[in-house]
Amino acid sequence: MPDLWERMKKTVSEIYTTASGKAVEGVNLGVKKLDEVTIRRELTREFAGLGGRTYQLLKREEGEAVVSDPTVQHHMTRLAELEKRLEEKEKEIREIRSADSRSQPAAPAAGSESGPGPAPEGLESGPPRPESQPPGPES
Repeated sequence: MPDLWERMKKTVSEIYTTASGKAVEGVNLGVKKLDEVTIRRELTREFAGLGGRTYQLLKREEGEAVVSDPTVQHHMTRLAELEKRLEEKEKEIREIRSADSRSQPAAPAAGSESGPGPAPEGLESGPPRPESQPPGPES
């Protein structure tokens, strides 16, 4: 019996270690994805600001001033920074996902002995269901 108990403790410990590691990976991935969404939202705002300023300049027939306009230059610089940050964040997400896929064990082949096996006799469709009870005495 002690051998069985030690094996169970070891199995539970391995399950706990794996589950906690997966939880940490999931949280890290979630944080990175949230950062990615935030960067994309910032990019959208910068593009809108750039488009608005360009429209204003073109409407006033100052189209040639678009390239040298300080506001346009600010938006262009900010967009370049955000695009770089987005690429880095996407790379981090890919690395987390590839590390996760490498750490997952391969699924057992169909018909292999490592699966749960057939259900015990009488439990093929789940546990027995209670029969309907006749109504009790009315009060």
